[in-house]
Amino acid sequence: MGSGKAASVRLFEWTNVRFAAFQRHNGSDFTFLQCSGGRGCAKQGGEYDLFSGPPPQSWKCDLDAPKHQSSIAETSAILKRLVLPYRGRTMLYYTAVTGNRTILDESFTSAIRSLAVWGITGFLETLTGVRGPIGWSGRGDGLQWISDHGARELRELNIKLERATACPSGAFDAVLSPAAAAVLLHEAIGHVAEAAHLSTGQRAFVPKRIASEYVSAYDHALETGGPAHYESDDENVKCLGPTHLVHQGILIRQLHSYGSAARTGTLPTANGRLSCVWKPVLPRFSNLICVPGESTEEQLVDAIHNGIYLIRLANGIYNGADVEADIVLAEQIRNGKRTGQYMTGGQIKEHAGLLLRVTGLANNSTFYNNALCGKDGQILFDVGTASPALLIRQLRVVA
Repeated sequence: MGSGKAASVRLFEWTNVRFAAFQRHNGSDFTFLQCSGGRGCAKQGGEYDLFSGPPPQSWKCDLDAPKHQSSIAETSAILKRLVLPYRGRTMLYYTAVTGNRTILDESFTSAIRSLAVWGITGFLETLTGVRGPIGWSGRGDGLQWISDHGARELRELNIKLERATACPSGAFDAVLSPAAAAVLLHEAIGHVAEAAHLSTGQRAFVPKRIASEYVSAYDHALETGGPAHYESDDENVKCLGPTHLVHQGILIRQLHSYGSAARTGTLPTANGRLSCVWKPVLPRFSNLICVPGESTEEQLVDAIHNGIYLIRLANGIYNGADVEADIVLAEQIRNGKRTGQYMTGGQIKEHAGLLLRVTGLANNSTFYNNALCGKDGQILFDVGTASPALLIRQLRVVA
């Protein structure tokens, strides 16, 4: 929840964006030259600054130039090591954003907020032509995580995609891994809970059922281990603790910026966020946490007997009525056991109420390693989701 009163908020920002990319094709590697924002990418990558100009002298608050923890050469070397083992076409595009931002509200208090986030997008393609999208992001520069975990994740994905067959169409009982469940929860709870573009005087929020009684969730910008981490949002509204959103399947509250709260006669919730000071503030969730259940993941798999285990999803979409996501990797379940028979290439196409068919949650909740979200064209690298594995009945898959 948040604390604050309506104010005229002014923001100033000095941000540095660093990017590097590598592509590998037919066993040869080369730097992938790309332009960003009209600026050319040098051989080892590139970077550029976005500076709003300094705050007024009366603020007595200077914006220093942000600094990255690592060099472009070090970043490029890590990316190159990631793609070298693969002889199929592979591309990884890395972005790191560091910034200093200051906010002035009607109390005339200002403080420097520092930002450091990163993301990798791209794809891994096997020699057989099967392509799996890659998406990682979080706080800091990410290089330690990439070195420690990224290489292993790519290796495991490549091995399984090489063995995968095409995903069939149909409605299947399914267990979703924590990573796959996070994608659906991001869309079917996170974006549903964000206050929409409401007009002044529009009817106040009414609690409604959006999931089964097994599902409870909250938003918290200061959750330990969460990709998002801030004490005040981009409108200087302080985070005072978790905002409880879903209680036993009932959406009991929405997430608000100053603007959406004022239009509906309620209070902001420390969820007014923007990608840079040239963009409008939007209600965006920070860290969405789904409360875990008591079952083990193996017990959920055994409960459906025959069905599918979803390992990885990508490209989640919520359009107000439907939820979609691409199936990167799935596995057949037979006689209550995972079989090691992998599938890829299908797509989940469901009504936004698909969580009404959740009949079990595991006890293994963890944050997903991709916190990238591009709502309304504003890309944030730190919109986190923590989820346990979950069981959904009759999940609709389109080949």
